[in-house]
Formats: sequence, structure tokens, C-alpha cells
Amino acid sequence: MFSLAISVTFRTVFVHLSTENMKRNRFPIVVKRGSSVVKIYRDRKPSGIYFRVTYYIGGKRHRLNFCNLDKAKSEAEAKAAQLSRGDVDAMQISGKDRLVYGRAMEAVKETGVHLDAAALEYAQARKILDGVPLVDAARFYLRHHGRDVTRKPVADAVREIIEAKKASGVSDVYLRDLRYRLGVFAERFRCDFLSLTPEDVRFFFESLKLSARSFNNFLMALKTFFRFAQDRGWLSKAADLLSSVKRPEGKESSS
Repeated sequence: MFSLAISVTFRTVFVHLSTENMKRNRFPIVVKRGSSVVKIYRDRKPSGIYFRVTYYIGGKRHRLNFCNLDKAKSEAEAKAAQLSRGDVDAMQISGKDRLVYGRAMEAVKETGVHLDAAALEYAQARKILDGVPLVDAARFYLRHHGRDVTRKPVADAVREIIEAKKASGVSDVYLRDLRYRLGVFAERFRCDFLSLTPEDVRFFFESLKLSARSFNNFLMALKTFFRFAQDRGWLSKAADLLSSVKRPEGKESSS
């Protein structure tokens, strides 16, 4: 009996305090942000008191019900702020979707890219990558086309390596051979080093239909050329443009 009396007394005091707190709030509570207004009404149901947040979008009245006044106030503050910013689309999203929308907006904020443009670009990249995570692709690109890599046309790079080799005192025979082989490569690839891929170099070798000896000579010339490009900062140190090249099966032909 003693514990029951305490319990009844506690409930009575709690209800009394809650009623007193609500009396301090004059309803409807008006939340304003600029010219935007959101109101909180107190209503009764058979199950108890609830709080109704109301606002207008395009002349249409919207209502949200809460059992807790603090939650109703928080929602009213959020809606008033969104109305003031003109963020009407966000206002019509509720619950978990609104949380996702907020996180997405925050994620793209620093990029200066609109959310719909970012989503479209992401979807296109995922389709191209065929399941490969976009972050992994970005890291691969940075590894091979890093911030320290300078754009250099292949033809200009050929001229510079020939000049460097000539200045170093190599033989005329070696110089002529290097100029010929790299000249063939430059004629095929009229682009920057950054645009080259291992597949491009593989197709280059396959199209020449070289003998084993000529293949090795071209291979050595391009190895020298690519190392020179890496030392000059035109090609990433991590890039291996010869990784897809396969040696021919001992067929002999000219050059």
C-alpha cells in the first residue's frame, strides 16, 4: 500500500508539472524565420494531448503530429528554416529520406556541384566501371596521372630525348636507330603521354607485325623512352605502359 501510494503521488505530481509547463507555452506557438511562419497547436485525443505542426507550401496546408512538445518545436524550427531558404523539396521529404538528403547535400557542398549533377555523374561512372568502386578508380587514376605529372606531347618528348642522348655522346648508329623507332611511335600517337594506356602500346606492337629481333629492338627503345619520360615527370612512376605487351613467337621478318 505504501509503494502504491508513492506511485500514485508521483504520477499526480508529474501530470501537474507537465500541465504547468504547458500553461507557460501560449498556443499556438509561432516560429518565424524571415517572412516564413510555422505554428504549433495543442490538441486532445482520447489517448492524450498531442501537438500539431502546421505550415503552408504553395497555398496547401501541411500538418505533422507529435506527442512530445520539444520534438514538435524542433520540427517547427527546421521547417521554418527550410521555408525561409526556399528549400521546398527538402520540406516534403520526411524521416529517413530527409536524413539521407541532408547528408548528401553536405557531402557535395565543398565541390560546388549540384546534387543532381553529382548523382548523374556517379551513376555514369559506376556504369562505365562495371562494379569497380569509384574511389578505387580515382586512386588508380591519381597513381598513374598524379598531381606531379606534367602534360607532354609524345612528339615533343621524342625531340627532347634525341637531343639529350646526342648531348650525352651516344654513337650516331644508336641515335639513328632511336630516332627511327621513336619516330614511328610518335607518328602513331599524336597525343600527350597522359593519354597513353598499356592497351594502346600493345596494339602498337601487334600492328607492326615485327620479327622477334625487331620486336626486341622496339621494346628496348620504348623502355628507354618511357624511363626518360618518368624522370622528366611526363609519366607517372607507377605507370607501366609495357605491361600488356607480349613477345611474338619467333617469326622472322624485316626491320
